[in-house]
Amino acid sequence: MKRCSQNHQKNGYAYIEEFIDPNAVEHKEHIGYIVDRTGFEKFKEYILQGVELGEKAEVASPMYWGGKHYSTFGQ
Repeated sequence: MKRCSQNHQKNGYAYIEEFIDPNAVEHKEHIGYIVDRTGFEKFKEYILQGVELGEKAEVASPMYWGGKHYSTFGQ
């Protein structure tokens, strides 16, 4: 089993490469904006892929935050 931090890092880069805005200046975009667009569940799916959690670990689902929802912004 790989260390969790290594999986999280690899998974994080895969998530960003998959969902980053192709028009982002210098191919850079804050990950929070990407999570806003894709939703937390998609982010969680990528980040936890291949990660084995301990017996006491709890994963919250679903997660909701108040505030703006950028997927519907301007509609």
